[in-house]
Amino acid sequence: MVKLGRPLKYTEEYLNDLAIKLLDWIKVQSNWWLMDFAIENDLYAQQLTEFSAKNESFYLALKKAKTIQESRIVKLAMVRKIDTTMAIFTLKNIAGWRDKQREPEDDELKDSTLRFPEVPENGDIAERYKRFIN
Repeated sequence: MVKLGRPLKYTEEYLNDLAIKLLDWIKVQSNWWLMDFAIENDLYAQQLTEFSAKNESFYLALKKAKTIQESRIVKLAMVRKIDTTMAIFTLKNIAGWRDKQREPEDDELKDSTLRFPEVPENGDIAERYKRFIN
């Protein structure tokens, strides 16, 4: 049977080699932004994700590189080598960081009874209020 279509540009061998290249690249301390790796290798950033879905070696290499990238961004922000606000914004977008939501205290949960205002006892307002609730 003859295979039709153009040959694959990104073979398993190519992706395995690229995985090794990624791990070597991320070991260099000045390399902390994965988009730079894509650019240096004439790739689009989205292709890194696509390659990780096609090749187990590349998936594991990218996962490790993302972990290192996250760690480096945090460390760079802590020593003020990069803007802290920008680091937080970046980590929210690339690493899934979220602001911690405040949990209600136990005593706040206990006092969850709805309270209605007292019914006025006399006057025009009292009559309107009684008609409204009945």
